[in-house]
Amino acid sequence: MGKDALMEQGSRELKHLREMFYQASGIQLAREKSVMLKARLGKRMRALGFESYGQYYRHVLEDPSGKEMDRMVDCLTTNKTGFFRDPTHFEHFRSTAVRAFLDRAERLEGEPMRVWSAACSSGEEAYSLGMTGLEGLQGRAPLKVLGTDLSEAMVHRALEGWYDNGKASPVPKSWLKKYFSPEEREGQWGFLVGSLLRTTVFFAQMNLNGTDYPFRNPFDAIFCRNVMIYFEKPVQEILVGRLVRVLRTGGFLYTGSSESLIGIKHSLRMLAPSIYEKI
Repeated sequence: MGKDALMEQGSRELKHLREMFYQASGIQLAREKSVMLKARLGKRMRALGFESYGQYYRHVLEDPSGKEMDRMVDCLTTNKTGFFRDPTHFEHFRSTAVRAFLDRAERLEGEPMRVWSAACSSGEEAYSLGMTGLEGLQGRAPLKVLGTDLSEAMVHRALEGWYDNGKASPVPKSWLKKYFSPEEREGQWGFLVGSLLRTTVFFAQMNLNGTDYPFRNPFDAIFCRNVMIYFEKPVQEILVGRLVRVLRTGGFLYTGSSESLIGIKHSLRMLAPSIYEKI
């Protein structure tokens, strides 16, 4: 087979992998991301000893456990996060969402405030919500934070709950002392999530582009930030509809600062850019 034919075959096989990833995640990788796609897939292929995209495609397709599909999704998804990323959202959550929950007339005694960190990556956002919520509630009601992510590897890291000094630096020192304990790992110092946060924040693997969400109780606040930018408009509309359905009336949805709901049908009122209330 000539060089041109090999290149054409490689492009076709890469397209099949791109389509497979889209079916699994709902994320459409634009053609301009081909360099990133090849680099990340190439690293995984070398680890497995494959020399062509076709070999790897067949390996993923024929894996009965589905584990390799998970590994492919892990290596192709972007997991950028940090503690208290975009502080205005956490300020609004503490000052407004927590107050709205405490003031809700029909709230049952002992009912927890329920918060969802969708696409939580390695857990920093969910733990930030846990700390912010606990400080805002001051023991007047329980708090339950759920963090979910498509990547199984990220969920494991979130459950582990250890962050090096650099990653933990945005956390106020008084909160580090209250909610974490210092711990050295492989010669590097960091902070391990303590028992108070571990009994408040929970994690699970979940595909936002899957079927309707299996939640019995509505959420008082949902953080779904910097996720929709990876979806096409029809998928965005489906996602927003699902989020709204599991959000309590009067609850708040926080999206990424670069994400807009313009052109998407919803029953939300925009309070500020990327902050919405269900009406």
